[in-house]
Amino acid sequence: MRVSVPLELDLPTPVINLTLPADMPLMCDAQRAAALTGISPTTLRQLRKRHKDFPAKNIGRGVYYLMPELYAWVKNYPGDIETD
Repeated sequence: MRVSVPLELDLPTPVINLTLPADMPLMCDAQRAAALTGISPTTLRQLRKRHKDFPAKNIGRGVYYLMPELYAWVKNYPGDIETD
């Protein structure tokens, strides 16, 4: 007789270290983020609206993308990112 027993594992959260170029800004607007990532401003806006954990901040009337976090977010995104 075969019996299945549920198993709970407490696995550590992986740590991702990224090395970005020295001239990489910590934050930038949609146009600069698009130029640095190859993701269009429209797609960045759609991703920001669709995903609550998307690394962007509203400052005043502007939206600024947190570049180190954006690279990590895109790297860990499950699946393909649709572009315009």
